[in-house]
Amino acid sequence: MRYQGIILVGIPLISQLIFVAALSSVVFGLENAASKEAHAKRVIASCDQLRLRILSAYMSVASSRVIGNSNDSALTAVRESFQKRLSELTALVKDDKIAGGYVDEYVKSTERILDLLQEAAESYEAGGQRTYTQFATEQEYMEDVSFHLLAMTTQAQNINVHYSPIVEEFQPKAAQARKQLQMVIAIGVAINALIALFLAMSFGRQTVARLDQLMANIKKFSLGQQDLQPIVGVDEIAQLDERFREIAEARNRAEEVRRSIMSMVSHDLRAPLTSLHAGLELGLEGVYGELPPKMERLLKRSNSEIIRLVRLSNSLLDVEKIEAQKVDLSIDEHFVASIVDLSLNAVYGLAEVKQIKISTDFPEELVISCDSDRVIQVLVNLLSNALKFSPRGSSMLLKVSTPGESIRFEVVDEGPGIKPEDQPRVFERFEQLSQPSKLRMEGSGLGLAICKALIEQHSGTIGVISELGKGSTFWFELPLKPTL
Repeated sequence: MRYQGIILVGIPLISQLIFVAALSSVVFGLENAASKEAHAKRVIASCDQLRLRILSAYMSVASSRVIGNSNDSALTAVRESFQKRLSELTALVKDDKIAGGYVDEYVKSTERILDLLQEAAESYEAGGQRTYTQFATEQEYMEDVSFHLLAMTTQAQNINVHYSPIVEEFQPKAAQARKQLQMVIAIGVAINALIALFLAMSFGRQTVARLDQLMANIKKFSLGQQDLQPIVGVDEIAQLDERFREIAEARNRAEEVRRSIMSMVSHDLRAPLTSLHAGLELGLEGVYGELPPKMERLLKRSNSEIIRLVRLSNSLLDVEKIEAQKVDLSIDEHFVASIVDLSLNAVYGLAEVKQIKISTDFPEELVISCDSDRVIQVLVNLLSNALKFSPRGSSMLLKVSTPGESIRFEVVDEGPGIKPEDQPRVFERFEQLSQPSKLRMEGSGLGLAICKALIEQHSGTIGVISELGKGSTFWFELPLKPTL
């Protein structure tokens, strides 16, 4: 399983990394194109702004000289501003040799024009020096200005021509990049979906099949079957199955030992106990002569213990038969009244001794399909337990009703009740709940477990309703017509 987990995580992770790399490549290309476009626009805009500022400076100097106002400080500020912008423009194209050549020529022409403007500005002096108009009429000066303005314009056009394709190509590249981005996302989603589907079908089917085999082994184990099929492999499921089968084998061995002990107790001890009981009965009846009082009391106690051991061996034999599913039920129709009477007759003596009155409530003509001997056995056991734990002089109720398609028997007593946390354990084998010492009774802890097994063999249910200090109600329900 750990290797499958690595594959399940690793393959999608690699796919995601490839997808992210492809996506990053497309995004990087788009960002690179956008950066180049922005850079080209900045260079072109800077050239255009410088050219406009040169013309503006030229016109400003000319107007100031025509009207006779000196504006040397303004020209100095313009020149400083131009130097700063020319430096920025040079820095923008430092990595492009072709554009750098154009910019160098552009800068030279710009600086020459600034020098000419400065020369024209300095030519004006008060006291008879030439005005700017007179200076500008000189042919040599005008030719020089015109030449450098033309050179500046030419270099600006060269820069525009050099960078224009970058600007013009950005939009198609951006559109193409968007298409590539959409395609990469679509392909990535499709590949991830296919990988997930493939891994789910491949490993899922294999894992589910192995888990199904493990569940089949668990079900066989719960049914007592021993032919557990091993799961081939070295993964966690195979290791879990191996440990489970080891536990199952250990449990089966322990079950065999338990059954051997049960068989020994129920068969090998039952015969000698019966013989001892018969011999003691004969002795107590005086067949072997009159017994001394002490000897008679000792033999009565011994006979009572032997009777208890015989009942225990009979109970163990019943448990063994039920677990081995060797109890054959003789299903027939019986009047409920007959079953109730026979059950009450079996406990009449104990009720007389404890002066407990047992009331009944049942429909006289009600008929049920069941094994009457086994149902009487269950009722006698429930009635006996209720009599044992009920206080002297109290009362009990044996009630029979028909809720729906079933028949319900209830034995209601006025005993000490059962703690809520103890109630789920009352029908377990060898389970004897804690009771006050004055109410503690001897028992094997098998009676209620046998009752539960017999009722379930009738396709019925059994349970208890109890409140501490307010008595208990042991009940069982049987279908009116059981399906066996």
